[in-house]
Amino acid sequence: MKIPIQRNPLLSLLIIALCPIPFILFFAKEADAGSIIIGVIIVPVIGMLLWALFHSYHEITSTHLVAIFGFIKIMIPLHEITSIRYTYNLLSAPAWTFKRAEITYSNYNMALISLPKDPDLFMRTMQEKCPLLNKNRI
Repeated sequence: MKIPIQRNPLLSLLIIALCPIPFILFFAKEADAGSIIIGVIIVPVIGMLLWALFHSYHEITSTHLVAIFGFIKIMIPLHEITSIRYTYNLLSAPAWTFKRAEITYSNYNMALISLPKDPDLFMRTMQEKCPLLNKNRI
């Protein structure tokens, strides 16, 4: 089951607003070598951010929770998940929102993932599929 993630509209607009910058640098009347080099460096960065913007979701399979964020893929075995809670920890999780889901699994390992678009559906599905999930910590 694929579950879409929430996206902060301001972050999404910021990424989309960055798209014309390389073209402005390339085709400006006074384009010099420095602006062309900067444009060449910016193109793959913007490409990766756009890919992540449109290719981010969660997938719950029969055995794993798979969190996809662009090129980043996190696979967590469902039978090892012990708790899920929401957090505003911004340190080490790629996400399109500031609020994230913190998943604790297999002896205190932790993963931060993007917040699902429908958190209630996500939690119901996870409670059904994860035998160790502590239902009190949401």
